[in-house]
Amino acid sequence: MMNELRSKIKGKKAKIGIIGLGYVGLPLAVEFAKKGFDVTGFENDKGKISEIQKGCSYILDVPSAEIKSLVSSEKLSATSKKSLLNKMDVIIICVPTPLRKTKEPDISFILSATEDIAANIRKGQLVILESTTYPGTTEEVILTKLSADGLKVGKDFCLAFSPERVDPGNPRYKTKDIPKVVGGVGETCTEIAKLLYSQIIKEVIAVSSTRSAEMVKLLENTFRAVNIGLINELAIMCNKMNLDIWEIIDAAKTKPFGFMPFYPGPGLGGHCLSREEYILIKNNNRFDFMKIGDIFSELKQEPTIKKVYYKDILFIFPEDLHTLSIDMKTKNMIFKKIKCLTERDYEGKSFSIKTEEGRVIKVTDKHPLLMQNGKLSMVLAKDLKPKDELPLMNHMPDEAFFPKDAKNIDIAEHIINSDNPVKDKIRVELIGSDWKQYREIITPLLKNEVRDYHECYRTNQIPFKCYALLKNKLKGIGSEKILLCTGRGPSLVKAPAFIRVDEGFCRLIGYYLSEGCVTSEGVKATRVRFSFNRDEKEYTDDLKSILGNMGFRCSEYNSRKWHSVCIKVSSFIFGILIRDILMCGVDSYTMKVPDALLRLPLVYRRNILAGLLRGDGGVDYIDRRRVYRKNNRLYNHKRNYLSVNYFTCSEKLKNQVIFLLHSIGVIPTFKKNGLINIFGPDNIAKLKDLITGDKGRKIEDYFKRKIKFPKSKLFKDYGKFVTSRIKEIKEENLKKVYSLEVEDTNTFVSSYGIISHNCLPCDPIYLSWKARSHGIETRLIDLAAEVNSFMPAYVVCRIADGLNRRKKALKGSKILIVGVTYKKDINDMRESPSLGIINSLIEKGANVRYHDPLVPDFKIDGLDLRSVKLTKENISSSDCVAIITDHTALDYALIVKNSDLILDTRNALKEFKANDNIITL
Repeated sequence: MMNELRSKIKGKKAKIGIIGLGYVGLPLAVEFAKKGFDVTGFENDKGKISEIQKGCSYILDVPSAEIKSLVSSEKLSATSKKSLLNKMDVIIICVPTPLRKTKEPDISFILSATEDIAANIRKGQLVILESTTYPGTTEEVILTKLSADGLKVGKDFCLAFSPERVDPGNPRYKTKDIPKVVGGVGETCTEIAKLLYSQIIKEVIAVSSTRSAEMVKLLENTFRAVNIGLINELAIMCNKMNLDIWEIIDAAKTKPFGFMPFYPGPGLGGHCLSREEYILIKNNNRFDFMKIGDIFSELKQEPTIKKVYYKDILFIFPEDLHTLSIDMKTKNMIFKKIKCLTERDYEGKSFSIKTEEGRVIKVTDKHPLLMQNGKLSMVLAKDLKPKDELPLMNHMPDEAFFPKDAKNIDIAEHIINSDNPVKDKIRVELIGSDWKQYREIITPLLKNEVRDYHECYRTNQIPFKCYALLKNKLKGIGSEKILLCTGRGPSLVKAPAFIRVDEGFCRLIGYYLSEGCVTSEGVKATRVRFSFNRDEKEYTDDLKSILGNMGFRCSEYNSRKWHSVCIKVSSFIFGILIRDILMCGVDSYTMKVPDALLRLPLVYRRNILAGLLRGDGGVDYIDRRRVYRKNNRLYNHKRNYLSVNYFTCSEKLKNQVIFLLHSIGVIPTFKKNGLINIFGPDNIAKLKDLITGDKGRKIEDYFKRKIKFPKSKLFKDYGKFVTSRIKEIKEENLKKVYSLEVEDTNTFVSSYGIISHNCLPCDPIYLSWKARSHGIETRLIDLAAEVNSFMPAYVVCRIADGLNRRKKALKGSKILIVGVTYKKDINDMRESPSLGIINSLIEKGANVRYHDPLVPDFKIDGLDLRSVKLTKENISSSDCVAIITDHTALDYALIVKNSDLILDTRNALKEFKANDNIITL
């Protein structure tokens, strides 16, 4: 039966089933299919199955073209039907194995896959586990279940473990290029598993058992985890010390020996943000303040953007997406490229951090935030405490970032490119000219469109459809030279086809977002209304003036019931501008600032705010004397207080207003009911020229009558940023979290203007000491140092144990130390572990000698030691020989042949392991 399986594998006739088509399973399936095997992927995620069936890849390392070709040739398929496992000759398990909250391995996916296999197993199958797990899983869990019905491993079926070694995103090492380790339950299983992988991989290494193979993977992962942990701690410390970790790594990796470069980065998704956190994004076409969860959802739908699944985390690599950041050196705001975003499920601690004036940010416990403590530095969320200062943005990048001229809006061009049937209702009129001069070009088209085409020349108005078709032929007649006409007779309405965005237009948009709405019946009848308090005549006059200058006609009527005045713009062209082109929203719940206006220079942003605050803004002013008694004394104080507030039902608009205020240096506070509140002379002064009318007069009175102008106690001004103190930190329950990685600066501006740090993934003694001087606890480095410092004592214990087995005491024994330098083949004694070992042995009463061809003599604690020759007599007269440094020139055969007991701490005697006189660490 096993011979038949061997033949099928050699002849590429074996049917291969792979459970789990993630970053491990899919590349493996593709490699087998490319070699001619029929491969079936078993997957619970219907989305992945659908992508495979369509010939699309969701893994960065696997081109869609390969998937499409293999699916078309019927070499690769995907299914959720577990009953088909019975048809497979080989079944490879590639499912995830995350950690539980208790840090115990979660092997539920392995158990589920094993149960599916057990329910469909037949004789003659090979089952291989590739998922990372603890030593013993393959035999203790999988073997027990598969042999429950009496099947014999090695006879009826084969079972093996082969650790995955995928390095996602590494173009140099693909699945077929990475040597494969495999260990089976017995020799037959190992041999057949090795035969299978040899069909697609250049080098396959067999180890003695499944447990050894499982431990290989843990060793590799632990090695990586420790080194990345070290680099991450180093990155945090370098940030504190104003050092560039990347420069340091790049310089260190030039060392041709003894160093392997590791880099800080997204890892397994890092520690992250709630999906509700807002960030400012921009590219060539867009400038918007959005929730990070919404940004991620949009990017997931973009077919051209790179997406990678890695250990159940989705990584997205946008090509041209930037976010607002702070340069930690200059403290200037700057836009920087977003290199990567991630989404992942989260189980663990998370916090809601609230400041004294009502700002809130929700993050995982190890998400790094910025804190001002003498200087701007990074701190993990779990280490923050009340009264710590969080930095807030108070300016935007230099005006050079923004367009020199405000962008104009071509309404006619938008209607041409839209599917809006309103085109049939629009006629086009020339400004300052006559269509008659273009008779030869226009008449043939008019005859097909209009029954009485002569009427078009009489009124100087042609159908919009005709204009759209002739636009390119009509030289010199752009949208700025035409009017868009609707209705006839008394209902005739003329509207501009081209809008120049100026300060007045930005103010109008602010008025609309606060006091406007769109009423419509489908797409044909769209009207815009503005409703103001009847006493706000200065605002209505300003609005009517702006509309008139733009070329839009409006009407006005009063509401007796609500003491309000309504300004109605009858032209549905204006409605198209507001609703469809700028997408400002249609009611108080959907309002938002158009992203095209958010990116304009300061003067335009201030005018947007002017319209917003004049409309839905309020001014609370108190100017009176306060008489009160305290401690039997009568006080009579003058109270002069003013605050500007703003409220909107639109969450999006609220966050945009917060951003706009911060961008002009106004730092607001927040009430429980969602009210944005602005107070303090410094803040109010920046709004003074934006708010007119009765509200503006209150502000003028405030400054006229104000006697003292104290600094705010809620914020501290550090020039290019301000800070807000933390009030409370509460535990949160985040289930799905998002991260982003920003190029160079590693910082970004989040909700409420809070400046945050990048999400981090989750000689040493000198480093540890230096870190402590900067207030950093380097637990990983200290732990490594603790382990290393314990090793000399451990070596002495191993020598004593070896002697005890030979019924000898350490005290009085003759010990020969071979090699005393720090590293092999060098003569450097500094920090050599042999010094501690020799000193400890002497203290315990042993008679110590040493041999080192590179160190003729040295002193230790005032004792002069000289190297002895490595002779048969010196070796055989020693009770124990301890190899501490494995110099190349040493005669190891002589040592083995003449020693009664050898402790090999460097594995120098690997070729002599059969000798029972050798012990190792």
